[in-house]
Amino acid sequence: MTAACEPCVGPVDGLFYRARFHFGSGQESMRFRHLRRRSQVSACHTVGETFAVIVHGHAVEIDARAPEHRGFLDYVHAVYPHWDEWYPADAPPYAFIAPERVYAYAFEPAVVEGLVAGI
Repeated sequence: MTAACEPCVGPVDGLFYRARFHFGSGQESMRFRHLRRRSQVSACHTVGETFAVIVHGHAVEIDARAPEHRGFLDYVHAVYPHWDEWYPADAPPYAFIAPERVYAYAFEPAVVEGLVAGI
């Protein structure tokens, strides 16, 4: 959200880990510069017209290499095996969305039931 309370929308490469959406960007990216001033954020994950999860909340920045986020970093490595080669020194900033409201839609209820069972 801008200083004028206008929404900023842009795609991110998100990871769903332990029931929270995580995303990263560059240390000096416009996205993280905005989030460091105003942490309000919304995200939507869709699969065609069959499934959607929408979350509204605020971004909480984390250090992916900190010991308390070891599980998340292991997950990052599983998804991106070359992550350490891409970022040999400082890790890029990551954040997760601390949810305030979450909405879900599934054209077929069994899709949601299967996802919830996997959490």
